[in-house]
Amino acid sequence: MKIAKTMLILFFILPMLIGCASKGDEHASVPDGTIVIDNWQVAFIASVQAGEGKLTFQGKEHEFNISGVGFGGFGVQTLVATGQVYNLKNIEDLAGSYAQARAGITVGLGFGGLALENDKGVVIKLNAKSKGLALAIGVDGATIAMK
Repeated sequence: MKIAKTMLILFFILPMLIGCASKGDEHASVPDGTIVIDNWQVAFIASVQAGEGKLTFQGKEHEFNISGVGFGGFGVQTLVATGQVYNLKNIEDLAGSYAQARAGITVGLGFGGLALENDKGVVIKLNAKSKGLALAIGVDGATIAMK
């Protein structure tokens, strides 16, 4: 029972608290755009991720690639994330480097949320659904490049 409670805190409650305390919560409630990301991740201590996405901004869809590396965790998973983008004044500002801390577990199906921010102040808040078998505790860096 104690192990189950520890797992619950580590993989579900802690990430939610981190997400609630993120800098992204101080931004306006009206997003500048919406985003969908289709991604995969492979991890064995170090992790690699790649995927693509679509941003809807000012009534137009813009495609991009996302890639990254990280440290911590093991397993393989695919991820589909949807969310909102804040502080985006120009489409070019979406491109760049983003950092995130992560904690989660996927056994078959998983879910979670996260907030990312780049050096231009663009904030992406995501809700993610994952499939696979993975344990993730660590940090990631992701790069978005417009197609």
